[in-house]
Amino acid sequence: MSGPLEKAFNISAREKLDGEIARMFYTGGLSFHFARNPYYVRAFTNALPGYVPPGYNALRTTLLQKEKSNIERLLVPIKGTWKTNGVSLCSDGRRDVQRRSLINIMEICDSVPMFLRAVNCEGDQKDKYFISNLLVDAIRETGSENVVHVITDNAPVCKAAGLLVEVKFPHIFWTPCVVHTLNLSLKSICSLSPHPKYDDIWKNVVGLQRFLVMFSSSKISL
Repeated sequence: MSGPLEKAFNISAREKLDGEIARMFYTGGLSFHFARNPYYVRAFTNALPGYVPPGYNALRTTLLQKEKSNIERLLVPIKGTWKTNGVSLCSDGRRDVQRRSLINIMEICDSVPMFLRAVNCEGDQKDKYFISNLLVDAIRETGSENVVHVITDNAPVCKAAGLLVEVKFPHIFWTPCVVHTLNLSLKSICSLSPHPKYDDIWKNVVGLQRFLVMFSSSKISL
């Protein structure tokens, strides 16, 4: 039963509301500076008498740690299947809104992706050793006994990094990303100048495009 203090201050209700608001920031990609917006504060003053919504520091420290712990608890059942079903590590490169070079690493098991980390590579030489070290660190964090497969882009440096991983962990094999490989192939085909001898190639490309669209649609519907 709730004690007098709990009833007087609605401690559980306040903590629950703090969590809901924090999730709004994290899932919406909102800046923590938004917590300093006076309209943000006014929006909640009438929802719970006397309630003060979490501020900038609470959102970026204690509430963030609580939400991280909450997400880690939600991921426990997925991680519990790794040893039985095996894990594929998937890595790709991108640039963020500030044009910084990032490398994403994700863990995939039974078609369920789990984001591991994004590494800021700005200023680093992205050679085969740098990329392979990132993959090795991710493998060790996931548990080398759980990882069976590594997927990267089809770039030569990524292939070389994948081969280094295979040498270090003989039970893990590397493959290039199928989507990236198809993208490069289609770009090469589309760069061809129009000519009657390429008519059959164009027909095959259109057929492949239709197949990929139908396949993607069927996967989404499932």
